[in-house]
Amino acid sequence: MIVLKSGEHDYRVVLKSQDQKPFRVTRIECETPGVRDLASSAEPALSQVVEVKGDPKPGSGRGVVSIFTDHPTLSKIGVPFIVLD
Repeated sequence: MIVLKSGEHDYRVVLKSQDQKPFRVTRIECETPGVRDLASSAEPALSQVVEVKGDPKPGSGRGVVSIFTDHPTLSKIGVPFIVLD
């Protein structure tokens, strides 16, 4: 879970391959306004860092950042978040 503060902040989420198979982040989605995501590397690796850029408004509540990968056994990862006022 990511805990976001209202106002502009950057957060990092590290994804690690437990089976030692390299993977790439193919896309990231989030429906909450003010929360943007960027994958930091397009190259296959055993771990990937996803940067969450947040400027959520107070009262945004909760949401999910959906991270899609090309890993053979885990193509979608849902990372829940909450916005603190």
